[in-house]
Amino acid sequence: MAKIIAIVLAAGASRRHPGWPKLLREFGGVPLIARTLEMVARCGFEETRVVIRANDAEMRSAARAFGFAVIENENAGRGVGSSIACGVPEPGAAIGAAIFLGDMPLIRPQTVEKLRSNFESGAGRVIRPVYNGAPGHPVFIAAEYFGALARLSGDEGAAGIFKKSDVALIATRDAGVVRDFDVAEDFAD
Repeated sequence: MAKIIAIVLAAGASRRHPGWPKLLREFGGVPLIARTLEMVARCGFEETRVVIRANDAEMRSAARAFGFAVIENENAGRGVGSSIACGVPEPGAAIGAAIFLGDMPLIRPQTVEKLRSNFESGAGRVIRPVYNGAPGHPVFIAAEYFGALARLSGDEGAAGIFKKSDVALIATRDAGVVRDFDVAEDFAD
């Protein structure tokens, strides 16, 4: 199996969840980030990088508990683009990367395996799951895009850098690919 690096974006400001870092809030008795990292660990990536805000000791500890590499984003306040840029592998480090969001712990590992299989078989340079017509995560991205990803900044994600013809949308029945946790009501068990 060719090397694909998982990148978990966990440096967000929780703007829609005031008063408490949402990734540290418990969901089912466990911090949300721990649930997400556990799911990613079960997916069997050769390397996983967790991008956190600078000096965030709790997030660093959560990532290291799974043996994952920690990357501190000194510019996390600039938005998700800066976190992607921090986490992207160096050219030649892997054939691709899978970008996960820290607030999406309900993705089934079988879904990730299906996406990875499509990516490795060449179904697209970018593989993105779709649930009931809505695009989701993780997004698998070929190494040819690493340079452009490393230049991202601001609150725009990576979608704008891809050629439409390079993106393969893979339908799934896994609602976890679109289920994130943004407001307090999302944490109700």
